[in-house]
Amino acid sequence: LLNTILSMELRQSRNSIERIILALLAAGLLLSLASPFVVQWNALKLGLPSAGLYERFTLQVANPVNPNVMAGLLAPLLLLALGRLVFDWRSLSRLERALALAFTSLGGAALILTQSRGAWLGLLAGLAVLLVLAGQRGRWILLASSLVTILLAARLGLARLAEALVGSPGLGGLEGRLEVWSRALAMIHDFPFTGIGLGGFTLVSDRLYPFFAYLPGTVEHAHNLYLQVAVDLGLPGLAAWLGLAAGGLYCAGRAFRQARLSATPGLAGLAAGLLAAQAAFLAHGLIDAVLWGMVRTAPLVWLIWGLSAALDLHFRPARQQQEGKDDAPALAG
Repeated sequence: LLNTILSMELRQSRNSIERIILALLAAGLLLSLASPFVVQWNALKLGLPSAGLYERFTLQVANPVNPNVMAGLLAPLLLLALGRLVFDWRSLSRLERALALAFTSLGGAALILTQSRGAWLGLLAGLAVLLVLAGQRGRWILLASSLVTILLAARLGLARLAEALVGSPGLGGLEGRLEVWSRALAMIHDFPFTGIGLGGFTLVSDRLYPFFAYLPGTVEHAHNLYLQVAVDLGLPGLAAWLGLAAGGLYCAGRAFRQARLSATPGLAGLAAGLLAAQAAFLAHGLIDAVLWGMVRTAPLVWLIWGLSAALDLHFRPARQQQEGKDDAPALAG
């Protein structure tokens, strides 16, 4: 009877997690379809794709979405879809396959249109995680890709590479971003324990740490996730946030390992996707802060952490049973 009840509870928890993932991918697909009409596109940011393509898009909302915010939302969701496709293809239903494939193609196109280098960096970090988890062949692909990237970076030069990665029309290049980061560090120095509070960056910086390169009211955040958390919550808040991030990575990694050990079809991809999604927004956070604070997409981080913890708890009975088997020979001896 206890085994039956436990089996029902595990099945219910798995169904709940999978339904949430499906809802997230469906939402990502809808956002990808709606992006031409709800995003304030910047065709001049990188010049790729051509500006003529953006001229075909017409805004249909009064409060449009920033391209970087849309990209920061799409990149982790794309990795959730890719995790399912790479690791769980055989166990997926036709509907799940179609949804994941449709979102991967349309969401990937929308991500390219945003021209968000931070989100592209996050996506690459997540893809690297998926390649590592995929086994020896994936690791060889990652190694070869890394060597090519290092050679291209050496040819481009460190200064040009940094400018290409963090420079933007809004911040005026690397120097402008460094000025924003210096103001964030000054705030952390002066408010190390309490921070300045959510949403106060513009007001506090304009009054206490005025910019040289920007007009008042034009810089809304620190353009770095970790600096922004410390600015808003203080160093204790940053430590707590980093602890949650480490816990999310640990839960997703342990769930992936358990899914592989127990040969559970359909769950290895969920765990891998959650792990890669976290790598994406953590890497993206190095040069932007679109998934924190008062931004509309900020709850996605907490949802990914919650799903990682839920998936880890789903495997707890199996893990405890395995630990009991491992301890049995020692006790017998």
